[in-house]
Amino acid sequence: MKNSKHYYNSIASNYHLQALAKMNYLNAIDNYIIETMGDTVVDTYMDVGTGDGRRALKLIQNLDIKGTKVLVDDSKEMLALLEDVYEVDLFNDNVLNYKSATKFSLITCLWNVLGHFSSIQARVDFFKLVETYLQPGGVFIYDVNNRYNISHYGYNSVAENLKKDHHDIDHSSGWFNLAIGTHKTRVYIHSPFDIDTYIAPTNLQLE
Repeated sequence: MKNSKHYYNSIASNYHLQALAKMNYLNAIDNYIIETMGDTVVDTYMDVGTGDGRRALKLIQNLDIKGTKVLVDDSKEMLALLEDVYEVDLFNDNVLNYKSATKFSLITCLWNVLGHFSSIQARVDFFKLVETYLQPGGVFIYDVNNRYNISHYGYNSVAENLKKDHHDIDHSSGWFNLAIGTHKTRVYIHSPFDIDTYIAPTNLQLE
């Protein structure tokens, strides 16, 4: 079982195939962000867990972002797919190690990237970091998978997830295996209540 960084290093060359399989969903989220932010001036932007950067670059183009643009991913092989893109800054490390004087008007963390953080505390620390780096009035948009989503996972799976959550003595509930071929990692699938835990220590407002 690989950690998230090594997992994405392993699958980087075929990542586009995984994205293609979910393209309708990914485009729907991207278009929602573009529509939501369309009347807002976005001059600085950070994308956390950017992967191959395709979605971040789409947002940069459509929102006409002219200022600092930082794309973060701890997978070296994923960021290597962006080596020929010169108008953005790449940060190849855990986002919790990011240091800058720049404040961002938009920060995104999409496609359940939050599920690849190693613990609840790491996710709480990330939300604190987001608060630190947002401009006054800035916007943080995140997208997570919901393990209570019956339409996606089905009634039986959601019922099993609820049962596990009720008896979660060892705090293992919500963690699932993610595998492509022989490459495997663990990913956290959220419940609707998790977000309250992440936001509670901050002054971020959920809308």
